[in-house]
Order: sequence, then structure tokens, then C-alpha cells
Amino acid sequence: MRGRMRGKMIRVLIVDDDKLARKGLVSLMNWEAFGMTVVGDVQNGKAALQFIVQHPVDLVFVDIDMPEMNGIVFMEECRRQKPDIEFVVLSFFEDFSYVQATLRLGGLDYISKTSMELDHCDTVLERIVEKYKARSRKAEAVEKEEPDLGAVWEECRLQHWFFGDVAFERLKERIREAEPKLLSVRRLEMMLARCIGELEDMLQLPESTVPLLSGTEEMIGWLAGYRRKVYDGAGNLPPGSDAGRILKAVLYEGTPWGGFIHQYGSGSYRLQQKLFLHYI
Repeated sequence: MRGRMRGKMIRVLIVDDDKLARKGLVSLMNWEAFGMTVVGDVQNGKAALQFIVQHPVDLVFVDIDMPEMNGIVFMEECRRQKPDIEFVVLSFFEDFSYVQATLRLGGLDYISKTSMELDHCDTVLERIVEKYKARSRKAEAVEKEEPDLGAVWEECRLQHWFFGDVAFERLKERIREAEPKLLSVRRLEMMLARCIGELEDMLQLPESTVPLLSGTEEMIGWLAGYRRKVYDGAGNLPPGSDAGRILKAVLYEGTPWGGFIHQYGSGSYRLQQKLFLHYI
């Protein structure tokens, strides 16, 4: 692969706590020749999360061992917020556990910093770009061939499944109906991550990371476990928190709460106001 690639440039972010390593990587690699452009470089995962919110990024070269937020935690959180971003992991350590974590989080490649000095930089970039393009083609094919998941999203979006058992059974049914037509569970995973994020924002709950799931039954099991965990921990939430009040109200009302949620809308101010008037 020689010369500039046609089409949109791949926007790259470099994340490494070693400033010299960051700047060296930016200047060392022949990015433009492989259709890539470095849009930024930051010192840790926390700064990288702020960057991806404010700037479009396609691919992140991320160091594993960094202060404040390491590369693994960053990739997990980035998967939840921006599931379309791809990763290349950098490390001084050829540690199999790091390789496993990279694969689990869907990383494109794992590169030892020591071996980069020996490898031809063009060879490294060529391999990465080939993997990136192959994954992009696969994602596009899946998106074209997979069914419309609107029915699943509608059940997720309203959040009724979290508050009522009947609605949760309905969501499980929708997921199982979609399963025979799915080529991959990744789209459902991204939908689930967005749904959980919106729910946690609404209830002011601690953030959770949706794991990579192997199938729809594992997804349903994870959702059931998530509901149990949140409700079991309702008593440990800070006194007077919105989440504590709402969850205690739901537990008090029991299963019929689903009808109340349907009437007022789970994400609405009217719901929260109604709860506070009755249970403060």
C-alpha cells in the first residue's frame, strides 16, 4: 500500500503519558501516506475521553500504563460512549494479559514499543490500516443485512423494562425475535450501552460498563443481573438521592409499578415530581 489512500482520512488520537513518546510517534510515522491524520495527542485516558467528546476520532493509539486512567479503563469507557472508535494498544510490556484485554475490547492490534524500533514503521501502519478497513467493510455489510431493530430500541428507549417485570419480559421477547436474523450482536450491544447510559444519567447512578457479549441469551442474562444489582443496592445509595427515592418507590409499589411508569413516562420530569411528592 503506497501513496495516499483514497477517501476519508482516518482520524487518529495518540494517548500516552510520555510526552516524548507521543511527539515521537506523531513525527516518526508516515501517517498521510496511509490515509491517516493525527488530530490530537493527550497524556492519559481521562484527557482522551474529554477529547473524543469534543472532536471526531476514528482510531486511538493508546498506551496501557498511564496515571489517572490507564488504557484498559479508557477503552472500556470509550466502548460505552463511542462504540465506533477502534484501538491500537501500545505497551513496553509483552504481557499476555494485556493482549487478552486488547482482544476482549475489540482492539485492532497490540504493539510493543520496543519492537516498534525494530519494525519498519510503514509495515506497522499498513497492517493497521488493512485491519481497520476490513473491520469497516464488515460493519457496513452487517448494517445493510441485519434487520431493523426499531422494536427492540423502542422497548429500551422508554426504560419501562427497568421498572416493570411485564415490560422486561416484553423486551426479552423482542430481543429473541430479532436473534434469528442477526449476523452479530454488536449492534444490540451498542444499543444496550446507550440505553444503560441514558438510564444511569436519569437516575444519577454510577456508570456501568456493558461487557462484550457472545449472544442474545447472554445479553438477556446480563440485563436481568443488572436490574437485580441496582435494586439490591438501592439501600446503599446516598440519602436523599434521586436514584434512591425512585428505586425505593418502585420497590414499595412492586410489579404494578409498570402501569404507573407507562402512564407518566420513565424519563420525564412528571414521573420524578410524582415520586418525590409521594415518597419524600
